[in-house]
Parts: sequence; structure tokens; C-alpha cells
Amino acid sequence: TESKKRKWTFMFFFASDNLLSPSMLTQIKSINAAGYQRDTNVLLHFDPNEKGAPTRIFEINRSDSTEDRPSRIGDCDGPLVSVLTDDDITPKDMKRSDVDAVDAKSALEKFLTLCREQYPADHYMLFLVGHGMVVGRDMFLPDENPVSAIGLTELGVILEEFSGHIKGKGQLELIGMHSCSMSGVEVAYELKGK
Repeated sequence: TESKKRKWTFMFFFASDNLLSPSMLTQIKSINAAGYQRDTNVLLHFDPNEKGAPTRIFEINRSDSTEDRPSRIGDCDGPLVSVLTDDDITPKDMKRSDVDAVDAKSALEKFLTLCREQYPADHYMLFLVGHGMVVGRDMFLPDENPVSAIGLTELGVILEEFSGHIKGKGQLELIGMHSCSMSGVEVAYELKGK
């Protein structure tokens, strides 16, 4: 069933099945500690770099997301939240086949599909966090298990398909990348109009 449409859906895709995995845990907990805004969905994809450890999808501050609860931005008790158990939607609400992916490309596609189908919004923001070697090696958000990455053209196609699915219902407003080598003109050209 379709969830209530909100004003915003923030989508954080942590491509962390690599050496970046430990440093991403602090970032994930900091996003949670930032607080809850009532008319905003915050979804987070995390694929840890540990063989056999499953991909996790979190709906950040989900336990706070009731209609009558006021927003609470930046008023956490400490700098970091110790556990995200209440926000983990993967095992409780989803089939593993909806989350687990064959490669880096399908992981991003499945995450974006989940976000648009189950967390509809007027506006979307996508934050892509991971390695980026697009200009020199055409590898973005590489995954070590299985060894794969997203090419620049593939990234453009994925984002164009996402935008096409939400057209008339919402809009992808911002794509942020916390990755090396992603500030090239090639990236800007490929993502133009997406």
C-alpha cells in the first residue's frame, strides 16, 4: 500500500561495501541525531563491508514519525545515537529480495524504487556517498561483494528512470555526491536535466 505523501523524501545511499564502511557508521548515526521533521521521510541504504552481513535500509527517526508528534530538529541528548534498531525497516517490513542486490547498479535501483513506491513526496533529494573514480576509471560507488560499480552512463540512466517514474507526482530537486573525482564536467554533463 502507498504511504502518505510527504513534502520531502531524503535518500542517503551509502555505498559502503568497501574500506569506507567504518567511517560511514558515524555519518549514519549523525543523520539520526539531527532529529525528526514531521513532513519529511529520511531513508538510508547501508551495505556493510563484512562478508555475510546483509544490506540494511533505515527509515531514520521512524519511531518519532507519528502525525501528532511535533518536529524535533537538533535536540538530541548527545552527539551520537547508540543504536538504530527502531529505524531498521529491512528485516521487519521487507523481503530480502527487495533489498539485496546482485551488483552496485541494482542496489541503487532497488533503493530508489523503494523510496518512490513506499515513501512518496513532492520533492526528493538524493545523497550518494562512496568512492568515485568516474573520470579516470568510470567506476562510481564500487561494491566489493560482488565486485561491481556503476558507470557514469549507467548513473545517468538510473536517475533518468527515477525522475520519469515520479514525473507529475514529485521532482528530484538535488543530487549530492560525497565522493572523490565527481566534480568533473563529464559528471555534470551526464546528469544534466535528470
